[in-house]
Amino acid sequence: ITSGARLISWTRNAAGQYDIYVNGVFLATISVTSTSVTNAVLSLLGIPGVSFGSAQTAMFFAGGALTAGDHLAIYNAALAYHQGVGAA
Repeated sequence: ITSGARLISWTRNAAGQYDIYVNGVFLATISVTSTSVTNAVLSLLGIPGVSFGSAQTAMFFAGGALTAGDHLAIYNAALAYHQGVGAA
């Protein structure tokens, strides 16, 4: 994926503990106090009422208990797709 574009993903390891991956490579573990999830509208790939530009989220994925290998596999698949369509 070209410079300026990155795949950033998180995995929740335990209550309040998250691993962060950038382009499929582990970056850091952070701790954040867990709270209950509120009932709210989830908007993906843009904000309602706002036009899209070139610096927008282009991909969203979710999974349960993603491993380091899963993060790398998702990045490699996204990279192959972007290369295939001439976007990387």
